[in-house]
Amino acid sequence: MKVVQVWEYRERGVETLLDVISIGPLLIKTTTIIYILAGVLGYGAILYRLRREPSLRKHIAEIISSAAILALFTWKFSYALFNPLKVWENPASLLYFSGGDAGVWLGGLAAAVYMAVQIRKRQLPARDVLEAVFLSVVAAHSPQMKKWVAAFGIVGLIVWGFLDNGGTSLLPAQESAQGERKVGLNQGELAPDFELRTLDNTPIRLSELRGQKVIVNLWATWCPPCRAEMPDMQEFYEQEKENGVTILGVNLIETEQGPESVDAFLKEYGITFPVVLDQGKHISQQYQAISIPTSYVIDTEGVVQYKMIGPLTKEMMEKMIAAID
Repeated sequence: MKVVQVWEYRERGVETLLDVISIGPLLIKTTTIIYILAGVLGYGAILYRLRREPSLRKHIAEIISSAAILALFTWKFSYALFNPLKVWENPASLLYFSGGDAGVWLGGLAAAVYMAVQIRKRQLPARDVLEAVFLSVVAAHSPQMKKWVAAFGIVGLIVWGFLDNGGTSLLPAQESAQGERKVGLNQGELAPDFELRTLDNTPIRLSELRGQKVIVNLWATWCPPCRAEMPDMQEFYEQEKENGVTILGVNLIETEQGPESVDAFLKEYGITFPVVLDQGKHISQQYQAISIPTSYVIDTEGVVQYKMIGPLTKEMMEKMIAAID
């Protein structure tokens, strides 16, 4: 179990921590953990608020618990509602994607409707229920509470990182020929240059893509989340390729059965963005593809802006690209 560092995701001035806790093959974002803890605190606030009214407390706890579960499932499976063809073609995408922001609103609406129906059905005093819910929301989502939860989480992660001998192993930054800019994988550093060849033996060098915003995506055909993100990546590429944005797929060819399997995969998924083969695993090791897919978002000057572990949706790529120069 170890902490994997993932840099800040800044969406038009809104900053969210994207550190990831790695438990075997499972990757959990610390933001997810923070919101779960916030939800637990809110739930506890409800129970405490109604500690002297056991009957009402039981009803409200049941309603809110069920509403939360309904909201979670609605949010998660809203991806099938918004992208039915993608789910039909690749059912496994439901495991990795959700309906995004629209799914959150849909989940919240479903929970609100469920609560309204249950309040009326059980003939509960709506004022007490809404007051309890309001207190829980304030407790769970107030800026002060978020700061405390995030602070404890960050301190814990830092301590954990020092105690865990198998922590992150970011490559040491090196001085670049371009002034004071360092070469490395940290945010703000110049992405390490490399040259790899495509299936038809065409060489592509990362530095030759300067002037474009580049998503370097390390992947393999046998990787389920890699397969899940490919339709979104192709759609995003088709949408943005005329706007100075490109995707460079780095296939871990050493883990494949051969170039033929990669070629068949690209044809099956209709992939048209450039894909190069990482012979010898040098680039996947240099770019620390401990878990795939791993993606780096690089700006027009070749500087690393974001790193993401796990599959990307079109919405996520749009937000990250829009947030950089």
